Amino acid sequence: MSLVVSTAFQISPYIQSRALTVLGILSHSDLDDDLLYQVLVALQKALRMGDKVEALHIVSTIRCLTNVVPGLPPSSRYLPQLFWIPVILLQTSDTIVFKESLRLLGAVVRTLQGHQLLAENDGLANYMLTTRDSFADVISQVEQMQGVNFDVSFTFSLTALIYRGIHVASMREAAQSTLRTLLRATTWSSPVHDEPRTSVDPDAVAYFIALLFCGTPTEEEAAELLHDAGLSVEQLPALPLRLRTRGRDGRLHLLRSTEMLGLTDKAKAALFAVSLVLMMEATSSPTLVQQVNIIQFLTDVGQSFAEYAMMACTYRLETLPGSLHDLLNHTSDPEVVQIVSRFSRMAMDTATRPRSSSTAGKTRVTLRSSLQEEGMAGLLEERLFTGELDAEVMERVDKVLGVILETPSSHPSGHSELISFGDF
Repeated sequence: MSLVVSTAFQISPYIQSRALTVLGILSHSDLDDDLLYQVLVALQKALRMGDKVEALHIVSTIRCLTNVVPGLPPSSRYLPQLFWIPVILLQTSDTIVFKESLRLLGAVVRTLQGHQLLAENDGLANYMLTTRDSFADVISQVEQMQGVNFDVSFTFSLTALIYRGIHVASMREAAQSTLRTLLRATTWSSPVHDEPRTSVDPDAVAYFIALLFCGTPTEEEAAELLHDAGLSVEQLPALPLRLRTRGRDGRLHLLRSTEMLGLTDKAKAALFAVSLVLMMEATSSPTLVQQVNIIQFLTDVGQSFAEYAMMACTYRLETLPGSLHDLLNHTSDPEVVQIVSRFSRMAMDTATRPRSSSTAGKTRVTLRSSLQEEGMAGLLEERLFTGELDAEVMERVDKVLGVILETPSSHPSGHSELISFGDF
């Protein structure tokens, strides 16, 4: 082990990247902040090399961190703040770095939950918001660039960053796994997790929505998702309904979605939920069942918040007729026909409603403008991968690492200098 550690931190970057991979595999328990500190310094020096370093070196260091984190003790000074490193890296356009950042994020959250640190600190969202204070300016830059605001909604902001990986085959499993980890950790670290639930935890609702609408669940998958959210099919007996399609294997679509999501009396959350669902629809090729779920959801929202449903209809007015026609063309299920009819009436009302004299001459309030007022316009944005390492993203990670590593005892074991990338 000592040879691996020596190689990982004192040899050329090409050997170092392999040594870091081995180090991560061998390091599973009884670890301390000294080792983590050295890995973080290695990552920082790799980031500072800019064009001189290949993505492989950064990926190797992230993988090492992912494997090292579960072995850290609850008293680790770096563990809580480490959460924000992969969050910032989720801005990257490099698919491999993005995927490994998802895995690191999941490892950090699972470790925090396993040590009961989330439950002891009022849950994931509240705890993580307090850990960013020393580098709040960097997180603010991330928010401005991505069109999100963690203070306004931690769950929707984080989901917006993660969801872009859902539609890339190589990252889909990692993205879904991370969302499920966040859903479980948030639900089971809640102060009321032992009490019977009738709706999803407010701090977990975006994770649940992303997992619910990105697939076509079977009964078993729906039951598992409900369990992860602290719910049960028995609590919501009307929830699953099998969709009968022409020549297609039946899957489930879900009813009572706004009640299940706890949105009936939460206007801001309903606005964000509608926007997230529309973004998910726009960035994918939804299946028949997904289309039913989306239309049912938007119709349900309209019962409590007509203005948001109208904004949604206006937002997708150009594609709406084709979507509804395709849906009716592939199923004769009377329940689905009723859902489509209700939604169509709502859409027609939106298209033909005259503007009142009180709003004449004023800018029409749209879904996007409503989100912009909240600093959450990024919920509607599609973020593509270009395969490049973004210099600005790496600089932000470097800044946060600098803050994290500046502790009262700057070097845990008295190491005044560590040799890493470029020191050869």
